[in-house]
Amino acid sequence: MKRGNLVFSVLTALFLVFSFVAPSFAASTPKVIKKVTATKDVCVHSNAGAKYKKIGVAKKGKELQVVSTTKNKTWYKIIWNSHYGYVYANYTKAVVANTTASKPVTTKPVASKPVAVKPKLESSFILATTTSTQDSGLLDAIIPVFEAKYDVDVKVVAVGTGQAIKMGEQGDADVLMVHDRKSEDKFVAEGRGTYAWNLMYNQFLIAGPKDDPAHIKDSKTVQDAFKKIADTKSIFISRADKSGTNAKELTLWSDANITPSGDWYKKAGLGMGDTLRMADELGGYTLSDEATFLTNKTSLVCLLKGQKELLNPYGIIEVVGTDKPNVSKTFIDWLVSPEGQKLIGKYGKTKYGKPLFVPNASKR
Repeated sequence: MKRGNLVFSVLTALFLVFSFVAPSFAASTPKVIKKVTATKDVCVHSNAGAKYKKIGVAKKGKELQVVSTTKNKTWYKIIWNSHYGYVYANYTKAVVANTTASKPVTTKPVASKPVAVKPKLESSFILATTTSTQDSGLLDAIIPVFEAKYDVDVKVVAVGTGQAIKMGEQGDADVLMVHDRKSEDKFVAEGRGTYAWNLMYNQFLIAGPKDDPAHIKDSKTVQDAFKKIADTKSIFISRADKSGTNAKELTLWSDANITPSGDWYKKAGLGMGDTLRMADELGGYTLSDEATFLTNKTSLVCLLKGQKELLNPYGIIEVVGTDKPNVSKTFIDWLVSPEGQKLIGKYGKTKYGKPLFVPNASKR
């Protein structure tokens, strides 16, 4: 074989080998369906979900090329460093193309109405709320949506209602999301709170061991159930943390003309989830909001619910004197808007067959 033919044959063979074993990324890249920019520093994952390996960080303002979206449209598949990655869609916004008319258009001047200038939002604020909104998982479902939409950082402090209101009184919170209407009204009446709204509601229930030693399951009223627990000196775990749930519990004891005391009445000083677990360990009863009861699995069962005394309404209030007034009001407006109310109303519906909170926004 001539030398020239030999060289040509070798080069041809190498080309065929590389054509089969090393296809270029560009050759296999699907069509870019749109471009977006990161609204904050957003993690890039190896697959659609925060649980998957983090392969990089797209800095705020970085333009990303999207090649597909997940079925629920919450994650984008993007081109990332000659490979693929996935980013949370709510942390991006669409790139708006600059378009110009091909020919100048002459129009008559039209008198326009003054355009209202939206106030600039502060970059963050503190939300003091109850442990029930945190332990139930509601905040994890709604807060990220607001943060992504407005590019704001919501700093959540989950405590009992009493502590949350105390934070508002001391100027350590900007917005309160709580569930003790009597304390809420007092907070507003004293000039400490403003822009108060009814936000949502669910119900309280009495949870206890399956064998129901006090036999409260067939009680006609909550007062009757509490009397049976006290008469049999069955273990009852009180949150005893000045929360909205604790306030409701003490009211129910008072309505039953009982002042609970003794070894059977134990004061936990804990949040709702921890109180449920303590009651489970000690084989006792406790008062819980339904959302936290359903989302925190224990061996306790629901023994009494549905009475009107067990209604559990939540409110949201802006703290007077906050130095984050624009974003605080925007957050409240968003929660009571159709968008926010829809998110609240669908939370838990798929998993539990019913929403864990019922939206009922109305101005007080």
